[in-house]
Amino acid sequence: MKWTKEIVNHFWFTCRTSTDYKQFVGTLRGTLHHITDQHEWALGRCLHEPLTEGERKEKQWLDAHDDSETLKELASILLNPRLLNKISYYLNFR
Repeated sequence: MKWTKEIVNHFWFTCRTSTDYKQFVGTLRGTLHHITDQHEWALGRCLHEPLTEGERKEKQWLDAHDDSETLKELASILLNPRLLNKISYYLNFR
C-alpha cells in the first residue's frame, strides 16, 4: 500500500514517455527495481537523477528478500500478458 501512488504514477509516466513496446515493458519493469532502491540494473536504469541521501531516507523501500511475495504479486500485475498484449494498441492510438 505504501507504494501505490508511486506505482500508478510510474505507470502513467511509462505510458507518456514510451515510444515502442520494448521501451514500454522495460520502463514498466523498472518499477520493480525502483521500489527496492535499485536504480541501475543489468538491462536498464531509472530515468530520474540520482537520489539524495535525504530522498533515500524518506522512502520505505521494499526489501527484495523480506517483501518477495509482495514483489511477485506486483510483477504478476505489471507483467500480466493480458495487459502487455494491449500495449501495442495503446501505443498506436494514443
